[in-house]
Amino acid sequence: MERRIAMTEARRELNRLVGQLRKDPEFVFTLTLRGHPVAALRAVPQPAVPGLAAKQLVELISCLPKPRGGSRTNISSKVKRYLYGKGGVLN
Repeated sequence: MERRIAMTEARRELNRLVGQLRKDPEFVFTLTLRGHPVAALRAVPQPAVPGLAAKQLVELISCLPKPRGGSRTNISSKVKRYLYGKGGVLN
């Protein structure tokens, strides 16, 4: 969510604005000077939890269906044919 607020009001209400950002880190205040946006006040992004992306990726892979029979195709060895050959993606 976003809200436009005048620079003078932002100076007076800074404590309240910071409190709002603590409650809702997705909130953004657009600071205006004479009606023109000049800055954005937003919460600092939280640091990523180490290993979280890998854990989510493993969970996602475990939900995918298992490949059905047949041998796998090594696409990287035939990349130019897949991209540029007859009926290729970039053709």
